[in-house]
Amino acid sequence: MDISSQFGPYRIVGRIGVGGMAEVYEARDADGDRVALKVLLPGLRDNAEIVDMFIDEASITTELDHPNIVSVRDFGSLDGVHFMAMEFVDGWDLGRLLDRCRAAARPLSAHVAAYVGSELSHALEHVHLSERQIVHRDVTPHNVFVRSDGAIKLADFGIARAAARRTRTTEGQLKGKLAYLAPEQATGEAITARTDIYAVGLLLFEIATGRPLLSAESDVELIQQAIDPPRISPSSIYAAAAPLDAVVARALQPHPVMRYASAMALASALDGLHERASAAAELAGVARELFGGRSARSRQAADHAPAARARTLAMS
Repeated sequence: MDISSQFGPYRIVGRIGVGGMAEVYEARDADGDRVALKVLLPGLRDNAEIVDMFIDEASITTELDHPNIVSVRDFGSLDGVHFMAMEFVDGWDLGRLLDRCRAAARPLSAHVAAYVGSELSHALEHVHLSERQIVHRDVTPHNVFVRSDGAIKLADFGIARAAARRTRTTEGQLKGKLAYLAPEQATGEAITARTDIYAVGLLLFEIATGRPLLSAESDVELIQQAIDPPRISPSSIYAAAAPLDAVVARALQPHPVMRYASAMALASALDGLHERASAAAELAGVARELFGGRSARSRQAADHAPAARARTLAMS
């Protein structure tokens, strides 16, 4: 099926990017509204397991309704091509923003880090309390979007654990980006809501210090670090990050039971460290400055670089 200009009721504007399983286009629906249209890659459209994973992601996300979660407005199959039409986020993914911050030697403030962590925690509380008891399992910079007004959006439930999935993860099988694994993910132990809390702790550390907690030259070394993570306070890297030290230390406890009991408890700890409106404005201002005012994801496709993303285990 040719989707170069039209895909069912969706008029294609341009390609945003491509991943290991799907490609994403900017499109307009029948009402003229912008959507991000995600379709399976041609070589995977007859792979039953991949198709089931795609359907799982779409069905899980359509059940979630939260201002900090990228919504799925429509999904299905046209002429054998599975798709989902998602909310179009006019902005930047956090991974690319952090790359720009590193290149400019400019860590984001603790104020902004607390804001991002709080918004994600509120989204995750909604996810964890959903009827299907979802655990995202992949809360990483490239799955977090910063809208042009500074709003935070969590995306990509492709490997989420949920009740009544069509596909199942084999016990002990690693899923997710290696530099963002919780210890229990790296060892193949039980995944719970506190796994997502650990992921937010990793993001807090990286946003506030300008560097990820885990960094190594090989996958084996990354997994070893994930199993036995370094104990480093944000302020030991960047003094201005000191307000986050206690929160990050608790969120990154290696044993899940020692972490915050819920995403809402983490959000409550962070809410006193930022003022929402001013933090959103600060974040949006920094992003516009670093990207030269270019906010539309469609205009960023030219410098989209999937090879620069954190190493990911192939999903079988």
